[in-house]
Amino acid sequence: MNSSLRDFYRTLKYPTSSEYIYSIFTNYCNRKVEPTANALGCAKKTVRAAIQYKENPFEFVHRHPGPEPMLKAHHIFYIDMMTMCYPRMSDSELAHLLVETFEDLNHCGHSTVATARKSLEYQYGPPRHSVYLSQSAKNKRVEWCQYHLQQGTSFDNVVFSDESWFKLGPDNRWMHIKKGDYSPDVCAPHKKFVEKIMIWGAIGKNFKSELVIFEDNVTAENYLASLAQHNFFSDANQHYGENQWIFQQDNARPHTAKVTIEALKADGINVLEHWPPYSPDLNVIELVWAIMKRRIDARPKTTIDDLKRVIQEVWDELSFETINKLIDSVQQRLQLVVEKHGETIFSNELKQMVH
Repeated sequence: MNSSLRDFYRTLKYPTSSEYIYSIFTNYCNRKVEPTANALGCAKKTVRAAIQYKENPFEFVHRHPGPEPMLKAHHIFYIDMMTMCYPRMSDSELAHLLVETFEDLNHCGHSTVATARKSLEYQYGPPRHSVYLSQSAKNKRVEWCQYHLQQGTSFDNVVFSDESWFKLGPDNRWMHIKKGDYSPDVCAPHKKFVEKIMIWGAIGKNFKSELVIFEDNVTAENYLASLAQHNFFSDANQHYGENQWIFQQDNARPHTAKVTIEALKADGINVLEHWPPYSPDLNVIELVWAIMKRRIDARPKTTIDDLKRVIQEVWDELSFETINKLIDSVQQRLQLVVEKHGETIFSNELKQMVH
């Protein structure tokens, strides 16, 4: 019972909270201060103040509400609009502009603007990276998404695939370092040329392929040979039924080469057609690579063999629950691309779809 009393109390504001405290004090706790404080999870002096407020209202000293906020609603709206239009404008510049624009604002400091921007959920940092999309590319993305939305395409039998580079870099996790300490334990050596390997993988509903490691550049020939060697096609046929699944791949040259297209056609592999250009945000495996890289960065590794081992461990740990959430998010991705008129979906928008 105490937990429900406490939870409800936390939703109240003064003076309603004082009324509630006094009610619990008189009706449930036999007018005892300490049991009342324990039941509500508040301080004993808070209970005593509520009692004084109810029983001696003329002697009760009301708490000062504090100074009125400097910025009113119209000031906050102006800060929001100016920040959207001029994201590089500094806090000091915007504070100066506020005072010049509004007669009801005599002064305003940069920290006041910074606080307002924070309350509006702005974050100060470098520009976000996104793929440049021509209007033609945006149109193709919208057309492709609209087509599959109108057709009501189910992606439950689509296997999404792609390659990604994994680098053997220093461990850049933050640590506590004493001033002046340059011992090897706290230094991350910088390499001019970072060793890296190319990994290919594929995921579908309740399906995860074997990982393929490419030691050399990916060509149409070694692409097909490696997938066959790692039983990708036979595993997919076994999981979904003989040629009852659709193979997604992007427009990289090894994927769209004539020899690749002819080989897939000869084996009866259905390919997801007309994949739109510059659309990694529509390929659900891209978020898998991002998740894996964060986990891999947190694990010790010093050689390429260590890196391969850690990549395989993290891939094996990838759950079907996570994969299925990603597959289920495809329809939302299509809808969002249409709503954004073909613009790229940012990573924070993608993450919201799978949580």
